[in-house]
Amino acid sequence: MKRLGIIITAGLFLVISAVMLSFSFAPHLINTQLIPYLLSKNSLDNIDADISYLTLWNLTGSLTVGDSDDLPAIKIPRISAVFSPTGLKSGKIETIQLDGLTVRLIERNGKISLRNIQSSRSSQDYDIEGTSIPAFPVFADLLELRDCMIIIDRDDLPDITLNIQAKVEPTFRKAPSGGYILQKIQAEIISAGTITSTIHAEFQVTGEGPVVHIAANLPDLSNISLLLASQLTAKVSGGGQLTTEIQLTNNFHAIKKLNAEITLQDLDINSNSFHLVNNPDSPLLLSVSGSGNDFEYSVSGAHLSQPAEAKTHLQGRYLLTTGEFTGKGELEVFSLQEDIQVEFKGVANPEQLEAELIFHGKTQNITLQSGKIDLGQYSLKSTVKTVDENILIANTINISNAILKEQKLEVHNISSSLSYTYGKATAKRKGSGKFSIERMHFNGEDVAGISATFIATLNDVDFSGNLTSHMPNQHTLLFSGNVSPHRGIAMNFNLPSSALNTYSLPTFISLPPDLHFSGKVNVHGEIFVDTKGEPTGNITVTLNDGELSLEDKKLFTRDINTEIVLAELPALRSSSTHHLKIGAIDFGNLKFTNGNLYFRIHSPTEFFLEKSSFNWCNGKVESGSLNIDTKNPIISTTLYCDRLQFSELLNQFGISETDGDGSLNGRLPIHFTGKEMLFDDGFLFSTPGNSGIVRFNNTAMLRQGMPDMGKAAYLEYSLQAMENFSYNWTKLTFNSIDDDLLIKMQIDGKPESPLPFGYSKGQLVTNDKGPGIQHPIRLDVNFHLPFAQMFKYGQSLQKIMENMQ
Repeated sequence: MKRLGIIITAGLFLVISAVMLSFSFAPHLINTQLIPYLLSKNSLDNIDADISYLTLWNLTGSLTVGDSDDLPAIKIPRISAVFSPTGLKSGKIETIQLDGLTVRLIERNGKISLRNIQSSRSSQDYDIEGTSIPAFPVFADLLELRDCMIIIDRDDLPDITLNIQAKVEPTFRKAPSGGYILQKIQAEIISAGTITSTIHAEFQVTGEGPVVHIAANLPDLSNISLLLASQLTAKVSGGGQLTTEIQLTNNFHAIKKLNAEITLQDLDINSNSFHLVNNPDSPLLLSVSGSGNDFEYSVSGAHLSQPAEAKTHLQGRYLLTTGEFTGKGELEVFSLQEDIQVEFKGVANPEQLEAELIFHGKTQNITLQSGKIDLGQYSLKSTVKTVDENILIANTINISNAILKEQKLEVHNISSSLSYTYGKATAKRKGSGKFSIERMHFNGEDVAGISATFIATLNDVDFSGNLTSHMPNQHTLLFSGNVSPHRGIAMNFNLPSSALNTYSLPTFISLPPDLHFSGKVNVHGEIFVDTKGEPTGNITVTLNDGELSLEDKKLFTRDINTEIVLAELPALRSSSTHHLKIGAIDFGNLKFTNGNLYFRIHSPTEFFLEKSSFNWCNGKVESGSLNIDTKNPIISTTLYCDRLQFSELLNQFGISETDGDGSLNGRLPIHFTGKEMLFDDGFLFSTPGNSGIVRFNNTAMLRQGMPDMGKAAYLEYSLQAMENFSYNWTKLTFNSIDDDLLIKMQIDGKPESPLPFGYSKGQLVTNDKGPGIQHPIRLDVNFHLPFAQMFKYGQSLQKIMENMQ
């Protein structure tokens, strides 16, 4: 018996030793014999598998797929499996654990493939394709992924990196023909890197087809822009949740039903051109539902704060097989009174991208700091289309009319078109377009039209064109500029020197019927409109060789030259003093030359005259400063006169047939009431110590102005003396009385030569026999002149001022 026990013990020892020896050699045999045999049956090259440890209860190994000298497509440094002999007999593995799995993918032209994988069927990267679920000879109760990484290398785009931790629990059933068929998968996945998420996923095979349920929590969306086009430079923050249910066909090739919903909270997408957040009181919600190939979607809770504050709700349909989509909704812009209607349609699939977006409405009201704009029916249409490797973009705008009531401006039939091409094949990436306004009405009158062309890049638009007057003798204003979403609008304009006259002016700057204007005008300037729609700018108007006249010749002004600069548009005021030169002004008999006026413009109806000067009666006259308000056209000023020629002054005031020398100085206060001009106690006097000669040849006018002297001889002597009178001093006073101008002349002197008079008994008598006498006299002469009839310009000046208001 003892010997039998020894034999049994020795036998068991030999069996155990043989088993242990076989497991020790098993990895070597598998690695050198079995694995190469199995891999030879596969079409993929460069697969390296290794079993480092094997027992009846577990297995440890590694796997590399791809060129191991470069970056392999799949690398698993450690694969471990836990099983039991009885479980293996029925095809069951308790746990499979993958540690440090790295999958390297490459994306080119929208397709994803494994990196550095060569196939005996093709030298191209190995595409990942869907297929139906096969029967598996073995199954595992649990699959664990620890510290795994997925890397997607994208052409001209940042790489996508995902760090994965996952537990996958599949459920199988036995197939009648042998093996096991997958029934259900439950997975818990945690990802970090480009996408941070926690995902619960469930896959289940039903009689209607496979069904997938996914519930994902996305706490950080800051890297979401890396998944999009490289041109999107927006900063993204916020988080969200995704829930979806997908029912597939049995062959996995199509979707039978889909219900998906994405909820985004604290969303903030900020770029140079827009800023999008969710509504403060609700999250941004995207939902998709449908069956077969027809799906409906909606977007709500989107809040745009730049370029304009707005919120929107959109809904539409999408056809999966063709990629066709349609949609509509409303855009509520907070600064507008009416919602904007939104419509879009197009096709999006791997072979084609074509989309059309339309914003439209029947009316719209826009409020800016400079005033309100009322729009009529409008539409803004944008189309996008891919051709080869290029994207063609076309935009059109049509507005029936725009009314700016405060500016008394109406614009009709506005149209604009802009198209450009973007892509690798377009080096300059430029486009072109047109813009036109058929008619612009000011104060109800059709004054001009606009036509322009554009040259556009992705970032801004350069434009040039002309504004053509619809008045007689049409003139064209040239302009050019730039439009940028980051800077706004910048434009310069120029009207080349053009001859203008009364008949080429629009009626809103109409002159009195008997008043005529002509001259050469040049206009140039700049206008800027910032991204908030607020305008600024400057304009310079130059007038040369101007003439202004009345038909009855009571007013004639010629050789008018000035340059006006308004540097603070839209405010119509000047920031510096302007100089107006006038060659000559004729007010009836009054004749002024070499006029110089220095003024500022305070508003369209108010001017400040700093000073003015004219040559008058061979002397000079200057005025003090005064405000001119066309709404209240009352002017009071004083004319300061220096060395006015005595005889010329009298002639211009209607005291005709007067000549001689000598000069006068003084001041003439005048008032313009809006209807007539008045003199208020003005006076002129001869320079003390400077005498002169004056000759009054119209003695009939003198006789009417002299008081009753009581002595005919003395009157006759005075009248003859004034025909050639040497005065010591003289003084003129000017006052308006009703419609007349009263000029009182005081003059002291004696005849230049003896007159045929003498004395008899102490009385002055006529005597032509003697040598004559030069008796000194002092005369007071009153001239009553019909000033209102002589100078009918008062009403014309009033009419001009009224038209300037």
